[in-house]
Amino acid sequence: MNKLFKRGILTLLVLSLLNGGTLQGRVREDFLKELKKLSQEDPRIVVEVYRLIGDSYYQKGNYKKALEAWEKGLKKSPEDLKLLSSLAQLYSQQKMHKEALAKYKKLIELEPRKLTNYEKLGNLYKNMGQKEEALKTWKLIVERNPKSVTSHRRLAQIYTRHQMYDEAIAEYKKILQMSKSKWLQNYAQRKLLQLYQKQNKLEVAIEDYKKRLEKEPKNLNLYKTLGQMYTSQKNYSQAIEIYKKALKIAPEDTYLRLVLANLCKERKMFSEAVAEYKKLLEFQPENFSLHLNLARIYKKWGKREEAGTEYKKALEMIGKGEIRESVERELEELKN
Repeated sequence: MNKLFKRGILTLLVLSLLNGGTLQGRVREDFLKELKKLSQEDPRIVVEVYRLIGDSYYQKGNYKKALEAWEKGLKKSPEDLKLLSSLAQLYSQQKMHKEALAKYKKLIELEPRKLTNYEKLGNLYKNMGQKEEALKTWKLIVERNPKSVTSHRRLAQIYTRHQMYDEAIAEYKKILQMSKSKWLQNYAQRKLLQLYQKQNKLEVAIEDYKKRLEKEPKNLNLYKTLGQMYTSQKNYSQAIEIYKKALKIAPEDTYLRLVLANLCKERKMFSEAVAEYKKLLEFQPENFSLHLNLARIYKKWGKREEAGTEYKKALEMIGKGEIRESVERELEELKN
């Protein structure tokens, strides 16, 4: 019987025991004898057994026993990366921060180039309330991985908690330059706006963005952020003008067009709002919410026939359910 096969049999026996199986008499003696023999030939087998025991306890939710088993395995192999990682994560989950910290530091010592360990360490410091250490760790992560948008986002969040607003603003600006994700761009723009408001620097920021637009007239992120700043000031006419300029550069940008359409609707610029919604429908003809919003604009505008037509188009696209019932009620109200 070769060694690999024996290890497989032992693994199955260990799992069987952990799941309610029993060994008695001669079978038990042979099992223990074989385990001892294999552990002398290859000490890693004992580590493997402890890992299996810990994994089984973990799956059953017995975290105390899982930690005990993994720690016993680690004593046999102090540099076992899998055991260190499992222990670090479980200690962290159990809020045993001191123990988790020791394991993450050991992992970093063994794998100094693996950034995920630094990220977990940074999050652990944050959870421990050690803001300075968290900040130091995330700065190091960004230095080592400057193209990681996630790292810049975490660093910006920590700067904000430290009330280091200028540094946080710089990180969010980097995200706008780096990321192609619309969600992340919108997120960064919202955060920038909040930071400028906290510092009472909205006017200064607006002037800064206007100057930047002169140098980068095709940078859509600048238009979006500037539009949001004007909107937060309730300077709707300037916001509308900015969004219109942006749409000349990117006429297929549905986010920009929707924001402009809603601004026009709120300002009771009904003809312009209708025009923007119709353009949106050219890109998304099956989007029932666009027909529904168009119907509501026509209704406010006093154009009942056009409103009815759009309500019916929306209903053709909506299945059964609460939304359909609500739209049907709106249509009935329009008729009455």
